[in-house]
Amino acid sequence: MVVLGLLLMVASAAALVVIFADEPATATTSVSIMDRTYELTQLEVFLAGVATAVIFMLGLMLTMRGMRRTLIHRRDRRRSRAETHNRTARLEAEKRELERKLDETPSTVSGKHAGPVPPPRTSPASPTDPAEPTADDQLVAGRRQDGPR
Repeated sequence: MVVLGLLLMVASAAALVVIFADEPATATTSVSIMDRTYELTQLEVFLAGVATAVIFMLGLMLTMRGMRRTLIHRRDRRRSRAETHNRTARLEAEKRELERKLDETPSTVSGKHAGPVPPPRTSPASPTDPAEPTADDQLVAGRRQDGPR
């Protein structure tokens, strides 16, 4: 948009140079554009100036709007980078804190935590042992365990 706005502004400025470079306004003014000569009255020259001003303002508006959008996008990217940096810093601080807490815990034995060891089983056929069937364990792999059929 910025480039289009600048092009419109340059085109309107070139048109003004062509209009003012000619002789002073008389009853009719001849204007040559691209090897063509046009005879214009003072009203037509005035309307050409108005059209040129409108095109210039349109170009200026497009340029300003494009610059504003670029500024907004740049501000959003800067804010996003700052948020990402802050989030990364928080996560790194949390990681360091967890590593510090891990270093302060009691020593480990063969890679496992040296916490309380559960007591060994006393009876091999305890009701919580999943290898031994219980009275309410009727189905195994879709068949009853009553015996051969």
